[in-house]
Amino acid sequence: MAALPLVFTLPTSTFLGGQSIPPGSQTASYNPTRVSVDPTLTTWSATHNYRVKAGDTLSSIAAREYGSARDWSSVWFENRHKVKNPNSIQPGDKLKISWHPKHGAWLTRRALDAIPKPQPTQHTVRHTYHAPAQNTQQAAPVVSGTGYAATAFGACVRQAENGGSYAWGTGNGGGAYQFLLSTWEAHGGSPADYGSAGPAAQDQVFNNTVAADGDGDWAPYDGCTL
Repeated sequence: MAALPLVFTLPTSTFLGGQSIPPGSQTASYNPTRVSVDPTLTTWSATHNYRVKAGDTLSSIAAREYGSARDWSSVWFENRHKVKNPNSIQPGDKLKISWHPKHGAWLTRRALDAIPKPQPTQHTVRHTYHAPAQNTQQAAPVVSGTGYAATAFGACVRQAENGGSYAWGTGNGGGAYQFLLSTWEAHGGSPADYGSAGPAAQDQVFNNTVAADGDGDWAPYDGCTL
């Protein structure tokens, strides 16, 4: 079914479909599909500009423009190519403000992701090395046994020869006094016990040696004297 033409009275001169209708005309008919609008007659923009002032933030601008500081992400999104960091705007910046704010979880995520993440703080831990205290005093020789072995001379020999120990197998291998096998045998030591005799047997051979030879077997080498 074809569209019926509209019929109405035009009291004054007007434009209809781009054609002037003179005043006094009583009726006119037109097809709505042929009506055209001159784009120069009306101008409209989806945004307006705002000049940033000292102390402004996106939140304060959103509160002023939209009535809610929570719409700061919409202000940022409209200016995302200029405002790289939502936390940093400068006085004098010209921002575009849309007439209606955008909403959505996606918008909040994008705005928050644009805020630079703080660099992790590096803590430098300085460890102070304390060298162990060194004992500059030599330990006093241990006096033990009987006879010459129990004197300071005996203790001095044991300390100098074997660190005060009666152990065999260290130094020249001759126990506390570092006996040679020949000395050991010459002063009463059993060849079978050489290398294994305990402190008492070693002290006894030492006493026998000092009694026979004095301190001559050790004094020139250890500095120990009777």
